[in-house]
Amino acid sequence: MSEVYTEELTRELVSGYTEVAEQNYDDRTAFVRNFSAEHGISTRSIIAKLSREGVYKARENTDKLGRTRHSKRDLVVQIADSIGVPTESLPGLDKANRETLRTLADVITRMKRQASTDA
Repeated sequence: MSEVYTEELTRELVSGYTEVAEQNYDDRTAFVRNFSAEHGISTRSIIAKLSREGVYKARENTDKLGRTRHSKRDLVVQIADSIGVPTESLPGLDKANRETLRTLADVITRMKRQASTDA
């Protein structure tokens, strides 16, 4: 298959995408669809090219309330860092469900914020 992306087309794609990259996922998707229609290139190919160029931003993984979804491991690390202990000193915490870990992390953060404003 011949090379679809010339240097000029790649520059146009990357510069156009980076202009909308900080906007929401729907705006980024609309840009990809429009670019696809204008240039006769599949959206999948455009996304792959943007990924190779290091500028593609995938949809954030969110829960049903629209909050960014963190792995349980990340939440345990956040909790351990917040209370100043190594992660290894909290064995079994990673077995708690994600919502419990998120609540615990949020409460610790709120308590630390409150303590810093009271001081």
